Amino acid sequence: MTQRVIFGSNHPGGALYNMVKEYPTVSAVLKELIQNSIDVDFGGATKIEILIDFDRGTLSYFDNGPGLTALTFEAAVKTFGHSTKKSDKFGRFGIGLASPLSISEDFRFLTAPTGSRYRSYHFNRTKLFSVASGGYPIVEEEVNYLFHGDNRTPGVRPRKTEIVWWRTGVFLTGLTEDKQKRRLDIDTLQDEVQSAYGKKLVELDTKITVKVIEGGAEKESTFKAKLYQGKPLPEWTRTYPDVGKVTVRFYLAPIGYVGPHRIDVGAGDNPSRVPYNKLYLTKVFYGCVSESTKAALNSKLFQGELVGGNLQLLTNRKGFSENDALFALAVAVDEWYQEVGRKYHEDEKRNRKANRYQAIGLAVIERLKSSILGPNSPFAAILAQAEYGSIGKGHADVPKKTLTGQEMYGKAISGQKGAESSKDRSASNKATRDHSQHHPGVVIGPEGGYRQTVRGHSTGFHMNFTDTGERMYWFNRLGSCITINNTHPVFASIEKSDAYLERYYAMLIATALRLELEEDERIKEAQRAFSEGVIRDWVDYILKA
Repeated sequence: MTQRVIFGSNHPGGALYNMVKEYPTVSAVLKELIQNSIDVDFGGATKIEILIDFDRGTLSYFDNGPGLTALTFEAAVKTFGHSTKKSDKFGRFGIGLASPLSISEDFRFLTAPTGSRYRSYHFNRTKLFSVASGGYPIVEEEVNYLFHGDNRTPGVRPRKTEIVWWRTGVFLTGLTEDKQKRRLDIDTLQDEVQSAYGKKLVELDTKITVKVIEGGAEKESTFKAKLYQGKPLPEWTRTYPDVGKVTVRFYLAPIGYVGPHRIDVGAGDNPSRVPYNKLYLTKVFYGCVSESTKAALNSKLFQGELVGGNLQLLTNRKGFSENDALFALAVAVDEWYQEVGRKYHEDEKRNRKANRYQAIGLAVIERLKSSILGPNSPFAAILAQAEYGSIGKGHADVPKKTLTGQEMYGKAISGQKGAESSKDRSASNKATRDHSQHHPGVVIGPEGGYRQTVRGHSTGFHMNFTDTGERMYWFNRLGSCITINNTHPVFASIEKSDAYLERYYAMLIATALRLELEEDERIKEAQRAFSEGVIRDWVDYILKA
């Protein structure tokens, strides 16, 4: 191997120590390495593999990016603390190359652009941190046993040759024993990488694999970044004296979204993004945003990015300087919420609440089909009266009836936004076979929105949600429809628990059907009032249990 020593910046070693302290954990170093893999003018890495063996105290990092030439590397190490990157790049502080020194005693950086031999650069923590002046000594060696799989590495292959897929590899030994520094959660790392570099990773279609060995156990995960999900909202921009141009690009997250909190904040002149929840710790921003805006941004209903032109990104890229620009950003976010976000937030909360009530209702009906809603139950004769039309492919028409109390369904009676006549129905929707025993059960939402498993109403039990005054529910016998009062205090007391709502629905259904067996209306009314009192006492008991 040919060997030479190159020298980094002329700072004393203590300065380098203070610089790399900006990367105090394994997670922070990995994020920096990933950033360097994609933060290039052309051909960023599309494949990254990471192996961390805490039992042996080693970390290996590989990427298939373009690699670094000897001249580029030497220029980089000679400017520690002074980035050579353009302003539109993630890394602008010139210390990321040495970041592994914060968590390891020793590391080697191997790299080779297409058509070049691999070169190894040796960083030793003790030697570099003890330098008084004159530049940091870094040993450079030509590696004659590594050849790239593209068969374009120059030179004659010796007998013992390793064929590799990667252009750059970083190999750390002597990992810190500090438990706080070693702490690594792969899912959290994935979320942070997604937030910080998501757009670039999506552009490159980069696949990242992380394997961790600790205590003899192995855990591996492979992931790709995703664009923001959901319905895009109108882009909002406004210019302020202190923060400059503020841009809000938000999406309404998909119904049922349970992923990470995906709101990212950035400075206008840098592609790096900081997760919104990092701003919780800043009084200048989070202490100035209104409570209603906080509730909306913390709800996970919104995804997207918030960019302030004059925000000052901290060196560790974990936040922003607490200054007038950050305060102005708080003012801007509040104005966005009042002008745009409030309407979407309130509408979406109602829609999602309706979906939740309906999903729970359908689950309850499905469970009760084999018991009180089944064909052999004591209430079968009552349920048989629910014969609304079953319109659509695979469902037979049911003779039309005029049903007393039909007005209880409002506009949702036909499953459409407005009334629909039989003339308007497409002939292609006529039944092709008789499904006389098809009783799927239907749940209608608080806003009248209709969601079910088949098109058009089918015979079977129906559930509805609306305000019924002081009553907990209303039962329409001819339609076999129970209308549950979702504004009742008892409903409100258990609304946050799916399990309690399931039991509550089931109890109301059983009570309503049981009372329908009583023919005397005066006795039925007295029993209804008594049963609601019992249900109220039961709810009070389970809440205090």
